[in-house]
Amino acid sequence: VDVGANHGQFAASVRQLGYLGPMISLEPQADLFEQLKVKAKADAQGWEVFRGGASDHDGEMELNIFKGDTFSSFHQPNATAKRRFESLVELSRVEKVPVKPLSDWLELSPFAQAQRIFLKTDTQGHDLEVIRGAAPLLPQCCMIMSESSSIALYDRVTGAESLGTVLQDHGFKFAAAYPLSFDDKDLTVIESDALFVRPASLP
Repeated sequence: VDVGANHGQFAASVRQLGYLGPMISLEPQADLFEQLKVKAKADAQGWEVFRGGASDHDGEMELNIFKGDTFSSFHQPNATAKRRFESLVELSRVEKVPVKPLSDWLELSPFAQAQRIFLKTDTQGHDLEVIRGAAPLLPQCCMIMSESSSIALYDRVTGAESLGTVLQDHGFKFAAAYPLSFDDKDLTVIESDALFVRPASLP
């Protein structure tokens, strides 16, 4: 399950690694969702895509779409993001997006009955809300990979420690971190992909 699919990079990578099972992707940005639909249609193993956002509530939110679309977020970039990434976090437009808990989105898919789910979430500051809304699904998840910030890039966003605490409360343990970006002044890690495993789900 791929939350914040963007151009479908994660889905493409797991296929390249040999995964042949079903995939579900969620992407809120309209033009990227249209691209994903084309890619999903060509996937022989089964790939469903939905247009919308995952959160901890039902409703509608405004998605800030920046010049660098990998930074698009429900949150506003802070001074650190503007200094480090400059024009990439300049606002291009705003789209209204339907949001609901991930568990509700997956009710729309027959694939959601799987008992061993790998959940990846990359939502530019909204990952904790994604996890909270996915609470009913977490017993089905064996691993979760979530983007995690050591240095906040968006306003009113919780950090890596809060995310780890919530997942620990659901039986997950931290396994690894893969740095994604660094501060250009002192090489401090800004963002990582953090991998969590649920030992009870492993063979």
